[in-house]
This record gives sequence, structure tokens and C-alpha cells, in this order.
Amino acid sequence: MLSQLGPEAKLLAGGQSLIPLMKLRFANPAHLVDLNFVPDTSFIKQADGAICFGALTRHADIESSDIAAKIPILHDCAAGIADVQIRNRGTIGGSLAEADPSGDWATVLMTLPATISCVRAEKIRKVALSDFIKDAYTTDLAHEEVISEVRVEVPPKGSGGCYLAFKRSAPVYPSASVAVQLSMVSEGCNC
Repeated sequence: MLSQLGPEAKLLAGGQSLIPLMKLRFANPAHLVDLNFVPDTSFIKQADGAICFGALTRHADIESSDIAAKIPILHDCAAGIADVQIRNRGTIGGSLAEADPSGDWATVLMTLPATISCVRAEKIRKVALSDFIKDAYTTDLAHEEVISEVRVEVPPKGSGGCYLAFKRSAPVYPSASVAVQLSMVSEGCNC
């Protein structure tokens, strides 16, 4: 569909990043392609020492997931995003695809080994998050590509993290945010 509609088409997941950009006239797509009816795009699973999220996994699903809670900073991020309505509509993939510098997920995921899977015409390309986000509102996502999965490596034992965001009120983007993830390693200790 994206190849048929051309570069003026934008993908719509939860719309929590795209709709504000459209309201401010920063984005003016000729076509919106709704991804909400694409099957198997919302999931949380653990595999091979990592936690994998489908691109359309809602913030609220991550907040309430026992699997995601294995990396506490992910829960902290999801639980602090805006308000209940936005957490129930917004998606992790949509947030990363827009690369809004005020968004929560990129800040948190930059502290962890995270990989983005991009799909285009049945081809899957994996990109480290640090290479995926190029600049504010700019990613390595080609026009006809879609994020299919976000993979986050589970930190070793003795790790911890924290995410703090300064907001004027709950439903707005943070004015400033910071995330840190530390792993304590002691030689000779089997902690």
C-alpha cells in the first residue's frame, strides 16, 4: 500500500505522536494508512535473553506486563507516559517511528541494547536503536518500511535503571527527561 500511495502517505498506529504533529502542521500527509488491523503486530514475549515487543504494543500493555517488568525501567517509562487514554492508544513502534525528541521510549531504550526490526516487501532488516534514530523526527526507516518489532536485551543480574521525566502536567510531553541503566560487576563475585 505504501508503494502505491507514494511518499505522501504516513502510517498511523495509535496516533499519539503523529496527530499532535499534524495539529501543529509539522506533518501534512496526503494519505493515512491505519496499521491497527494488521494481525500479529501487538505482542510481548521473551526469547533468547531479550524481551520483544510488537510495533503496535500499547504503552498500557507494557505497563501491566509481567514479562516487561523484568526490566523495571521499561515499566517505569510505560507507566509515566501521559495519561490513561494515551497509554491505551499509543504504541511503542509509533513512538520510535516518529522519533519525537520529547517522546519517552527513545530516551529509555538508548540506555539498553535495543534493536528495531524493519519490514519491507517481506524483507526484514535489523537496526540498532542508536543507528535507527538519526535526528529529531528523522529515522533510518525507508518510506516503504514498517517497524515490526522492538527487541530489548535483558540486562545482567546486578543491574538497575531509572527514568525521570519533568512534565507540567500528566498528558503533555516531558520538558526534560533522563534515563540511566547501570550494571554492577564485581570480579570474583557470582552475584
